[in-house]
Amino acid sequence: MYAPVIQDPMTFEKFLAWDDGKGRNFELRDGVPMPIVDPNAKHEDVADELCALSIVEFALCFKASKAGDDG
Repeated sequence: MYAPVIQDPMTFEKFLAWDDGKGRNFELRDGVPMPIVDPNAKHEDVADELCALSIVEFALCFKASKAGDDG
């Protein structure tokens, strides 16, 4: 990875108008535009697992709250 040399941090307004001309996506970190890297397969697997766990947890909480409404 490279460290870009930027003398003045880029403002948010300048960042919104800025384009590197290569069609890549960037995020602004401490005034420095940094390219956004696509997730790899392992990142996607972790995200899928977290979503699945969240759905299960939500269902359990919903079921518990409904059981408490019966009385």
